[in-house]
Amino acid sequence: MNKYDEQTILKSKLLTDLYFFTRYFYNKQTGNKFVRGDHFKLLSDVLEKVYTHEITRLIINIPPRFGKTELAVVNFIAKGLMINPKAKFIHTSYSDSLALENSNKVRDLVKSDAFQEVCNIKIKTDTDSKAKWYTEDGGGVYATSSGGAITGFGAGIVGYDGFGGAIIIDDPLKPLDANSTLVRTTVNDRFDNTIISRCNNPNTPIIVIMQRLHKDDLSGVLLKRGGWHHINLPAINEDGSYLWDYKKETIENVKENSNYVFLTQYQQNPTDKDLSEKFFYSYSTEKHFNLQYDISKSAYLDISFDFNKEPCTAVIGQFNQSTLSFSKFDVILATPKTIANKSPLEAVCFLIKQKYIDSGLFSSIQLRVTGDASGKSGGADTKDQHSFYTTIKSELKISTSQIYIRKTNSSHVFSGELSNKVYRELKKGQFNICNQMIEDDILLAFPDKDRTLNEAKKQFGLHILDAVRYLDDFWFCYRNGIFTSDMRVISQYIDSLKNSYKP
Repeated sequence: MNKYDEQTILKSKLLTDLYFFTRYFYNKQTGNKFVRGDHFKLLSDVLEKVYTHEITRLIINIPPRFGKTELAVVNFIAKGLMINPKAKFIHTSYSDSLALENSNKVRDLVKSDAFQEVCNIKIKTDTDSKAKWYTEDGGGVYATSSGGAITGFGAGIVGYDGFGGAIIIDDPLKPLDANSTLVRTTVNDRFDNTIISRCNNPNTPIIVIMQRLHKDDLSGVLLKRGGWHHINLPAINEDGSYLWDYKKETIENVKENSNYVFLTQYQQNPTDKDLSEKFFYSYSTEKHFNLQYDISKSAYLDISFDFNKEPCTAVIGQFNQSTLSFSKFDVILATPKTIANKSPLEAVCFLIKQKYIDSGLFSSIQLRVTGDASGKSGGADTKDQHSFYTTIKSELKISTSQIYIRKTNSSHVFSGELSNKVYRELKKGQFNICNQMIEDDILLAFPDKDRTLNEAKKQFGLHILDAVRYLDDFWFCYRNGIFTSDMRVISQYIDSLKNSYKP
């Protein structure tokens, strides 16, 4: 068989099977094999019907990070241009940067040597930008955010009966905005006021791809109206099997750590439960199982780490600046079950990110981190290449300015005296029920006749007490206007008030 025949057969296969198209070019561009899954074949078969206009209104609900964008946006558009170089596409997403990134991936794929070998489509050099670009045949892509303007561009081809492009809406709403009536209404209204009017042809397909976030998200509103072909893909099927075995560990972690996120974003079953749900995880779950705490999404999420090679702990809370009150409401541990192939610190960061950031409760910029300076001289962070804070910054996507690291470790340098004084101060402060639960648990599990934490800490192998200390120190300093990493300054201040701190 000569090269011409091989290219003809290859192009024929690419034009008739989106799943093959995706796997083929993914391998050509990355050198890696595309991780297979039955849901990709299902989506491919449905999207093939969009090319033939058997389906012109399509909603796909699927869990996050399940390959939807790669298949149903990037490769769908690229194959559409292979089918018809005159096809025009509009692509939107909640983030302008995400939409532009996807547009750039399509453009790079079309320009690639592998694509050009089977389909010689040229991109006009004078329109070669991420936001809007055209082929020399008149087709092209316009990419913008869900709230961005769409001017001078329509999807589809006027008066053409064949496939001439599509409007593809990928994740129109971000999880953080799911509970905002204003944002949801803006996104939904824009679909009616702007998106529909950008169809150049009544047959121009519209595809909405998203994880469910709220009963009144764009999917929910459109499904109530009817007239849409709906593909609903929960992470766990009715028979207990997984939608994608490759994501089994992720699915189980989400299921264990956030029932709301699991039901809504992974099972595509949004409930009326608000994302600012009350929750609290006490050490003594049998004692405090029914006591919960309201998270404030407008306040910083303060995270205090105590880390070592093993184990690793994070205590989480919030500081209310107006009332000078503070609440510890969560403790996250690295256990053999959660560690998997990660280091203990990576595992703790993964769980924090999954529970508080990926769920949409907080953004990375709303985090503040404090913790152990690591060792008497504060050098253990770099000793043996541990790089604890480097790991935290990388895993949680935070900046150096969000980390308040001590130059010395008070528990080592002052033998716990400083932390105990702070602890006593906090006991006099404005505790809410959740603070008291944590304090009760500590004292119940590790009694100390002097009501300090020194002796208890020696008996506690999971380092939670140190993490509690660091967070208490952090809040004490903030409350008293000494927001510094220099523990010598803090020590001098507390010593000046030492008569106020009695056991």
